Amino acid sequence: MKKYTFTKGSWEKDFMYVYGPQAGIYGKKFRQEENFVINTESEDSKKDEYVSIVTKERYGIGTKISTVCDFDSYGAPLIVFSDDIEEKNNTLFYNLHFEVVAWENGCNVWHILPYWERKEKPFINTKIASVPFKIEDRSKINLSVTLLEGKIECEVNGKKFTVENPDIPKICHVGITACEGVNRFYELTIE
Repeated sequence: MKKYTFTKGSWEKDFMYVYGPQAGIYGKKFRQEENFVINTESEDSKKDEYVSIVTKERYGIGTKISTVCDFDSYGAPLIVFSDDIEEKNNTLFYNLHFEVVAWENGCNVWHILPYWERKEKPFINTKIASVPFKIEDRSKINLSVTLLEGKIECEVNGKKFTVENPDIPKICHVGITACEGVNRFYELTIE
């Protein structure tokens, strides 16, 4: 088991920044605070940034990825996994990837592919699951995903569900993404 607390110097060497086509601005990094990372440029900033990291190491079937996170009044902290990452102009990008997203009205699971030719929306996102329930602003969220053969088991604050999809990789990089609002991540566990 590997447990990362997002304190300075405790996680950086094992992760790489990767950007999805939905990011818009590429190259943004997490801002390090004392005991968490956050996707804003400064303490006073309310501007959110798409920031995503995954492990340099790949993990296979049976792996459980868990994170503790929260968001301000509007947010979408998520667990991301992919085995389809490519480098363009010294920046890493996701091709096919999956997102398990906690947000104020529950949890969505997305299957995402780039569509670089289409400038106004350079990706194709397909919602493959949506489980509605309330998540309060600034409340700690316990989010986990277990990789299985052709499916994933998800759990958000004790609510469990399973999602099947034939494109779920058997081995992949795993990590977190801050998206759509101010998001904080406190820890990440891989077992």
